[in-house]
Amino acid sequence: MKKLILIACFSFAFVFQAFSQDNTVNDNWKNKWLYTSAWAGYGSGFSMGLGVDAQLAKFFALGLELGLADRNYPAISVLPKLTFKPWKMQIDLYAGVGFAYSTVYDFVWGVPHGIALGFNFGPGLLFVDVRNGMGWSVGIGYRMGFLDKNKISRDISGDIN
Repeated sequence: MKKLILIACFSFAFVFQAFSQDNTVNDNWKNKWLYTSAWAGYGSGFSMGLGVDAQLAKFFALGLELGLADRNYPAISVLPKLTFKPWKMQIDLYAGVGFAYSTVYDFVWGVPHGIALGFNFGPGLLFVDVRNGMGWSVGIGYRMGFLDKNKISRDISGDIN
């Protein structure tokens, strides 16, 4: 099963990379302070969620996700992420802590961890996410960035060019 998931992720990568854009490289999506995302997936049950990531350093982001986990349990996760942005793609490796409300066990917690592989598609990223920890799932989603790092740095320093 793990091999099948890896093959699916890499196939997704090559197809979207080949057909998503022309040869002009637009790196505006890489230079943001804040990213929002929405995703849905299936694995040990249907799951979906919304996330906010703060890009605190070149290779580090801190994410907060709200979602519906297995059997529609509301869940919240705090996810530190290692983020790599080569060419027109982004790779996130993450592990954090998550809490969910269950009608059977009241509150349960887990250690959600996984990898997200995304490709520049329009103004943001289309990504595949493989995760485990509060139930495993394979999902697809879209992420967009806000608050341009270069513009905010110029505004703070007083540079008007």
